[in-house]
Amino acid sequence: MRTRLSSWLVLSLLCPGCASVSLDTQSPRAQGEHRARLNGLELWYQISGSGPVCIFPTPGWGPSSDIYIASMKPLEEQFTIVYLDTRGTGRSERPQTPQEYTSKHFSDDLDALRRHIGAKRIWVMGHSSGGIMALHYALTYPKQIEGLLILDSLANGGDEFSTEELRVRWQALKEHPPFRPIVEALTDLWFGGSWCDQTEAQFKDPKGMPLYFSTMDAYEKTYAAFKTAWDSTTFSYDAFQGTCASAGLDFSLVDHLGQIPCPTLLVVGAADFICSLKEAQRLHLLLPNSKLLVIEKAGHFPWIEQPEEFFLWVRKYLPAMGYPKKINSK
Repeated sequence: MRTRLSSWLVLSLLCPGCASVSLDTQSPRAQGEHRARLNGLELWYQISGSGPVCIFPTPGWGPSSDIYIASMKPLEEQFTIVYLDTRGTGRSERPQTPQEYTSKHFSDDLDALRRHIGAKRIWVMGHSSGGIMALHYALTYPKQIEGLLILDSLANGGDEFSTEELRVRWQALKEHPPFRPIVEALTDLWFGGSWCDQTEAQFKDPKGMPLYFSTMDAYEKTYAAFKTAWDSTTFSYDAFQGTCASAGLDFSLVDHLGQIPCPTLLVVGAADFICSLKEAQRLHLLLPNSKLLVIEKAGHFPWIEQPEEFFLWVRKYLPAMGYPKKINSK
């Protein structure tokens, strides 16, 4: 370990932005869990599957990767998936200041991980805010990106389009009687002030979780199916505060999406209220080389609510996205 750390210190002096060091004894590309010092932080990642390398970061604002690892197994037949607990979340080290959660920090971490595992070009998959992270990476490192899988995400959360769309979808949730009490209880939190002013107790309160599914029955069914993974998924309040303090993007992503030439598969649950079908359609219109896949009877987690439909159609779409080999889509 001493030799490894000494080598890292020398490399960091010669090239501050590209220093990395493994903190375990196995190859950085081996299957299983890993820890590595990337961009000055000890980050945790897990490699599973076979095929082209696809880095799958958590959304950045707090959750760990446990639920993704448990529910994305079928896609590991097509990709070597590198699940990453982003800085400050899960098993990864938190930065020293809350201002170190910008989109640039996340993109630089992804590319440091790409170099660390020895991948020349990569696919990147992102869910929700992780989709914004993936899109920003494609803009920042266009020569290193092979393709994008964007799951239930949006172009620029917080602008006028997204804010109005969220209000419309929020009101629509009241039409579903089992959701109505939850919506009424959370309306002030969502629309009465600053989202970033949440206390830690409010941030970790699971009361609103059913809203991310198409129906209450779907929530109860899928929660039971992945109970261990849901219960193992941690939520970092430090990362939540950091992403708020860092203000995410330093520019409008909407204005730059036309510069992303790589193939992009957009997948959205038709009943998703927070990253809605209209948000996915806007992405589809702005991205020059994209395809849109809509999963019916699904909310924010379509691969969990409708796994057969999701994985079947993703496999069918992959060849058109430049996937490098013929696959069985049955």
